[in-house]
Amino acid sequence: MRSLQMQLFAPVALMLCVHRLAAGAAAAPSRLAADCVTGSCAAGFTVAAGCPLSTARDAARACGENKHTQLFLAAGQHRVMEPLVLDHRDSWSTWRGEPGAEISGGVVVGDWSSADKSALLTAALPAALSQCPRWLFVNGARAGRTAHPLNSTLAGMGGNGSDAALRLTPTGFETSSLAPLAWPEPGNVELRHDSAFMQSRCGVRSVSALPGGAGAAVRMAQPCWEMGTALGQMGASTSARAPGAVENIGLEMRPGQFNCSLERRTLTYHPRSEVERVAMSDPSSTARVDAVVPAAGGLLVVTGARSLTFSHITFSTTAYGEQRQAGTQSGGGPMSNDGYLERYGGIRYLSCDSPEGSGVCYLTKEESCAAGCCGAPGGCKLKMSPAALDFRACSDLTVSDCMFKQLGAWAIGLKHGTSHSRVVRSVFSELSGGAIYVGNVNETRTADPLANGAPSPQPTNVTVADNIIEHVSVEFQGSSGLHIFSALDTAVVHNRMRDIGYTAITFNWPCPQNESYSRNMSMRGNDVANYSTWGTDGGATHTLGFCHDCVMDRNYFHDTPCCGSKVTYIDSASSGYLTQNHVVDNCGDALWLYYQQGCGPTAALGRGCAWNPKFQTYNGCNATDNSKCCCNNGVDNRACPADAPCWMRKSALDPFPIVNITAFHHLNDSQAFPPAAAAIMKAAGPRHH
Repeated sequence: MRSLQMQLFAPVALMLCVHRLAAGAAAAPSRLAADCVTGSCAAGFTVAAGCPLSTARDAARACGENKHTQLFLAAGQHRVMEPLVLDHRDSWSTWRGEPGAEISGGVVVGDWSSADKSALLTAALPAALSQCPRWLFVNGARAGRTAHPLNSTLAGMGGNGSDAALRLTPTGFETSSLAPLAWPEPGNVELRHDSAFMQSRCGVRSVSALPGGAGAAVRMAQPCWEMGTALGQMGASTSARAPGAVENIGLEMRPGQFNCSLERRTLTYHPRSEVERVAMSDPSSTARVDAVVPAAGGLLVVTGARSLTFSHITFSTTAYGEQRQAGTQSGGGPMSNDGYLERYGGIRYLSCDSPEGSGVCYLTKEESCAAGCCGAPGGCKLKMSPAALDFRACSDLTVSDCMFKQLGAWAIGLKHGTSHSRVVRSVFSELSGGAIYVGNVNETRTADPLANGAPSPQPTNVTVADNIIEHVSVEFQGSSGLHIFSALDTAVVHNRMRDIGYTAITFNWPCPQNESYSRNMSMRGNDVANYSTWGTDGGATHTLGFCHDCVMDRNYFHDTPCCGSKVTYIDSASSGYLTQNHVVDNCGDALWLYYQQGCGPTAALGRGCAWNPKFQTYNGCNATDNSKCCCNNGVDNRACPADAPCWMRKSALDPFPIVNITAFHHLNDSQAFPPAAAAIMKAAGPRHH
């Protein structure tokens, strides 16, 4: 801070300024960075649009710690090229946006032009970007990269694109098609593989011709391809498991799509209409069109702060937080050598020698299988996707009345034991990943925090309430809308959720799945519709593992016509859950699935007590009687008691055995819900916004 200020002021002026700030003087406004931060410690500081946020942070720090400093962001763009970093020195401060204040990691793309009145427009890739962006926003509408089914792409130039024309190899695949030889920049191409609830991606590294013109050999990023093949995600022994789509080849561009060339450092965009094309490319046009690409990998990283508030701020436009130049050995993200091999809900598999992070490595066969990567060569690590706002070991944190949009991964991550914190009355929309995750994949594997008195690495007393979450998991479609890993005394209440690619609310997801010390979690009063728009084998809510005294109450799930997913999905080795007062309406093929997998007399699905003695570590665990799940502390799941019944209409029944359900009412399609159910429907969702 001192060296920065000395560049801006004479030494005497600096001493006077710092003295006044430290004393909290409210007289003449303090002047920092050419007046872009004005105010005082007592009255707060106003931060002009375009002012470096680090300058505002340093002004507040000069007031001293625990001074309840306020920072007011003026209307307009506050752009960042890398996340603002805050720590314990920034405790007891409030960042509040005036109407129109926006913290953005995006860069405007201008000077679009067309050649010979072509429908396509071209502009220079902004100098701030060292790699191709994954998306472009034009007047707030997302433009995706070119994407085509792999088989039809191979059929487009030689070969027939059938299974017989494709042969998987340890380094990639070979095809009788000549089409890959025409890909302009193979190193920018990405292959995508979709399964029931996982969407994985590996980058192409090179394409070469097979001898005698017999086709093309495509070499893929490693270890992504080797590991993905072993896991059955990017390929297997038969081409039926081959990647299903190819992205960013730059051919056959449709309206609303774009392509990036790193070699030429250009972006090419197909406008959605002639009006848009003219507005973007004709200097005489009076219409305004904004085109923005993400540059920053995140917006905010906060570690160890207390009593910190962010309110009335729009957070927008980030890339996937840990991307690096394609082809490099370090970094992260889909185009890195590790690729994006999804385990569940935005959690990625990594090889044990991956340079990314310091996650737990599952080396033994039992540990690897428990983590879900039985076939991974050399074991695996698991890592959660990045978040634009990354909070670590914070307490008394508040995010309220904010807007999150156009983000390249998740919006908020609350992890490393963050406690007594809340995310309330905010709007999340147009996100590549999910909205909020609480905890982290490598923070659930611990001794019982309540048994030994040690601080919990799992979040404690976190509230996610009265938010609107819609149109999320747009790119990484296996992401949940909300994801709770493992937590204590945590509540997800009165949120409204729409248009979610996979599960709306993942409510307890420990790793390994049987190891969980979650307690006293509640999910109440949520209004959830149109979930699982892409993936199957998920639900409106999905649970895994033990959760002591965890309650799902008075939720309203409705209008989800697709796609073979569940409603209340009590999954593998789940126990300790009470489900009550649920209303389910018009969920089409969705199932009311409530069962105790692995906890029955036979543990038929290979989980529970008989699976692995390593997991028989919970108080009250009965290792010899499989009629009790070994992780349930003697507490079975229960649903719909007589005094808190559940109702369902226009939805399919559960094909699995249903146990411990007392009052579950299945209405005919023409029946109206009784007053008690109607009251639950009316009260669900945000209470005030």
